[in-house]
Parts: sequence; structure tokens; C-alpha cells
Amino acid sequence: MYHCPTETTKEFVDKLDLKPGHKVLDVGCGIGGGDFYMAENYDAHVVGIDLSINMVSFALERAIGRSCSVEFEVADCTTKTYPENTFDVIYSRDTILHIQVCFKYILFQMYTFFSAS
Repeated sequence: MYHCPTETTKEFVDKLDLKPGHKVLDVGCGIGGGDFYMAENYDAHVVGIDLSINMVSFALERAIGRSCSVEFEVADCTTKTYPENTFDVIYSRDTILHIQVCFKYILFQMYTFFSAS
């Protein structure tokens, strides 16, 4: 079952200048709509994280039978760490509004660090 991405998702993602093989971290992935769009339309490998077990469970169900490269996990972006150079892009849409400023700074530092490679 294919769900069409919203126009907003398409507009945001299309501005990321994704290339095939790019690795993307989606902070606050929800049910994975943007993740599937990035993986299926840009051949990106996407890791979606969300605090909600229900959202991640639904995203995992939606991933069944798809051949795109997506992963989902329940995680807190303010405490989760990844090895150096893991991601080319860190993407967040609505969730970024709910993250405290000090943690946003850390995320943007991660992006600067990851994208410097």
C-alpha cells in the first residue's frame, strides 16, 4: 500500500539535494512518510528515530514488503549517539519545534560535523 507524501514533505525533502547513497537521520520520523519518500525517490538510506513506540511500530509495519532502504527505532535524539560520519543529512520537520534550544545546537553541531566529510 503506497501513501502519497504530502506536498509539504515533498517541498522540504526536495530542497535537501539528496544524492543516491546519502545517509539520512530523520529526527521525529513518525510513521515514516518522509523516510519512504527519500528512500524511494532519491535512493537514500534513511534511519528514522522517534520517541513514540506506536509511531515506530506503525512505520515498521509500513516498511514490510518495500524494497527501499529504511530503518526505524525508538530513540531520543537528545541522548542517542552515532559514530562519526554516519549521516550526510539530519532531517527534522515538526519535531524540531519541540526540542530545547541547547539540544538543537547539539544537533546542528552534529550536522556540521557529519557534513564536513
